[in-house]
Amino acid sequence: MSAQASFTNVSVQKFASEGDAALFDRNWTEHSPVLLKKLGEHEVPETPEAPKVLNNAIDVGDFIKINGMLLYRSKPDEDGDIKLELVMGMRNVSEIHFDKVELKMTLNERKGAEVDYSTDYGQLPPYSGRVMNPSIWGLSEARLKNCTVNISLDIYQPVAYATSTATLDKD
Repeated sequence: MSAQASFTNVSVQKFASEGDAALFDRNWTEHSPVLLKKLGEHEVPETPEAPKVLNNAIDVGDFIKINGMLLYRSKPDEDGDIKLELVMGMRNVSEIHFDKVELKMTLNERKGAEVDYSTDYGQLPPYSGRVMNPSIWGLSEARLKNCTVNISLDIYQPVAYATSTATLDKD
């Protein structure tokens, strides 16, 4: 019997599916204005030799400490492309496990139009640290003129988990 013949004789009478979901709370109303003000909007470094050191030692509530941020651009490669990169170190100084911490870097034109963005995310267990590193590739020198970088940090904490099962029967 050929593989094709055995495939055409298959009949599915019942199909079951199971899915897991995690629901997150991102409501940081109390800390968000302070955090966004401090991370905020920054000028793109003019040369690879002059990176920007940004806002060292920021506290996000009593949970997370940002140890420092560095924004830099690479020298143009053989195709003339430039990489814009953000490096940020952080520590969780609490007993809370954060399932997702997301750092977003958005490159904007002077008038506010979004050119490109990059994110880096991961877990942040209690009493641990991590380095986050979003980067944007393939930029030209002309494209970076008069641009700014917006930096934001989103912290997600799980509030509920759910499992759902569905069965499909052929009548």
